[in-house]
Amino acid sequence: MPLFIVAVAFLCLLGASPTWAEEKFYLNSIEYLQAEPEGDKLGQLFQGIELEKLSEKGDWAEVRLTGWLKTSWLSTQSPQTRKYKPPLEIINLEDRFSDYGDYIHILGEVKNQGPQDYKFLLVTVTFYDQDKKIVDTTTTLISSLKKGEVRPFKTISKNHETIKIYKAKVEPVN
Repeated sequence: MPLFIVAVAFLCLLGASPTWAEEKFYLNSIEYLQAEPEGDKLGQLFQGIELEKLSEKGDWAEVRLTGWLKTSWLSTQSPQTRKYKPPLEIINLEDRFSDYGDYIHILGEVKNQGPQDYKFLLVTVTFYDQDKKIVDTTTTLISSLKKGEVRPFKTISKNHETIKIYKAKVEPVN
């Protein structure tokens, strides 16, 4: 094996490349790209993607991907060094009780800080009692939220005296 590595290095110095570098390779199935053989998963690749094989190690191939991405999708910081921002975020969340105390109104906004537009979003508010048991759940639908936009939402639930806390989440609807 060390002789093979020396031979490959020598060919690279001469400007030549191993025979596989001139062939096109395509991924046969959906697989995870790994940092090294049996190593950490870096991301998922889809079937049919074109790859360049750089080297082999046992039954593993080191590959390089070639393609194009929008510059707005790129960052000079790794995800580990910057705070993760979810593409959809609930902001300005507040509660208001009706005049007679029989309903609770949850108001808030959904902010789209991701790279894509959404046709429909589902906001779910879950209400809990003091023991963190679910008392009620309400949902509301938001339509058409473009990247960079903020849209308000409101949900209403019958006010149960047992409600102590609530949590809201937002997710795309297919």
